[in-house]
Amino acid sequence: MKPEQTIAKNFLSLTLANIASKLIGMGSAVYLGRILGPVGFGEINMAGAITGYFAMLSHFGLNVTGAREISQDRKSLFTCINNVLSLKLCMGAAAFLLLSAFAFSMNRAGNLFFLTLFYGMTIFTANVFPFDWVFQGLEKMEHQAMALIAQSLIYFSLTLALVSGSGQIIRMPFILFTAQAVSAWLLFRSFKITYPEFKFNFSLTRYAALLRQAAPVGISGVMGIIILNTGLTLLGFMKSAEEAGYYSAAQRVALLFMEAFIVYVVAVFPTMSRYYAQDKAKMGAILNYTLKILYVAALPALFGMVAVAEPTIRFLYGHEFGEAVAPLQILMFYALLTGLNSLFINTLWAAHKQRRVLQISAVNAVMTVVFSYLFISRFGAAGAAGAGALAGGISTLIYRHAVSDLIPLHDLKHSLKPLLAAAAMSIVLFLLKGLNLFILIGVGILVYTIVIFAIKGLTREDIRSLHGLYPLGKDTTAA
Repeated sequence: MKPEQTIAKNFLSLTLANIASKLIGMGSAVYLGRILGPVGFGEINMAGAITGYFAMLSHFGLNVTGAREISQDRKSLFTCINNVLSLKLCMGAAAFLLLSAFAFSMNRAGNLFFLTLFYGMTIFTANVFPFDWVFQGLEKMEHQAMALIAQSLIYFSLTLALVSGSGQIIRMPFILFTAQAVSAWLLFRSFKITYPEFKFNFSLTRYAALLRQAAPVGISGVMGIIILNTGLTLLGFMKSAEEAGYYSAAQRVALLFMEAFIVYVVAVFPTMSRYYAQDKAKMGAILNYTLKILYVAALPALFGMVAVAEPTIRFLYGHEFGEAVAPLQILMFYALLTGLNSLFINTLWAAHKQRRVLQISAVNAVMTVVFSYLFISRFGAAGAAGAGALAGGISTLIYRHAVSDLIPLHDLKHSLKPLLAAAAMSIVLFLLKGLNLFILIGVGILVYTIVIFAIKGLTREDIRSLHGLYPLGKDTTAA
């Protein structure tokens, strides 16, 4: 299969799966927000955020390292899997013990203690056992897409069946564990069908080398968790679970867009990694084209959601979550910045610049913690969102500078026309404020589409490229 076809296949399968799974996941979040209220919704999201800090220690960059090794050396597939999985089992057990110790140091009077302790079980089902990194390295992400949809459907179905009020909140960790376990089993089953000769052999013969390779990525991942979860965690401890609930409601909506922006980056990473060593010109074409598509898709989402944030929150969660409007508007800026940062990070990873990523991630994490501490005490949930956006914006500038030292970037040129079209759309939406949410969405899409094609911010060649005719062989910066 040609590189452009592989990218298109992975992109489409992951995109469709992510759209489906995130919409289903959003349905679960909306249901939980409405039946649990801001306090209960804040508690389960706080517990998940706390678990995230320890869960990162269970794979510590090994997924990226393993995927890269598989993409570059398919002959050592089984050896790589055995070594990586064995090491993740040991690290997952250690992470769970650390989380348990932290949970027992907390106040055990409320739900947070039990939720945090039980969510700890998902360290294994979400981070240790899944073979998603294997399929990423093999560039066969349709299997990952299938498992992702299955997990979302199971989680949503069990949530509706087993949780009808705040009295059943403690069931949520077990529901998530079950859904993730089935997803992990589906991935392993798909792998065994393709490679029936595979047998797991516990092996730590390469643990030192793997940890050395993965450490920069792993530490960077820890920084990423700090960046993502600090606002929510500090809100819960500095303010209240209710304030954390408002932030979580807004973050859930912003994450839909954030993860949609990132999915293309994930699909492109193995190909970028391969082409960095073989043909940097092609890698540069992929990177600049990806930036163009990111701006075309992300800028209207940002401007549009800022314009319709209030009716969106009211429609999804009800009037009880009115305090989530301002955080949502700010978090949409953070979503765009996260998409850009993810692309730049993956580019640096493909170029084996893990240490540079680590340095910038550490700066971002420190800024996020400091800004969050300063802003939350005064502005609450909106302050947490603002802290993340400010730290993310500064980091984007640093990442861009690091990538531009390797590959010429044309992102500023590519962003101008989508920016103009998105601004025109937002003006129309603000003028029509008060209309039905879905009418506003439809009008926004129509206006943006007309303007972006009229000013040639998106061309027919771009549309053909999205169907697999990826313009690797020529400069894509002229359009």
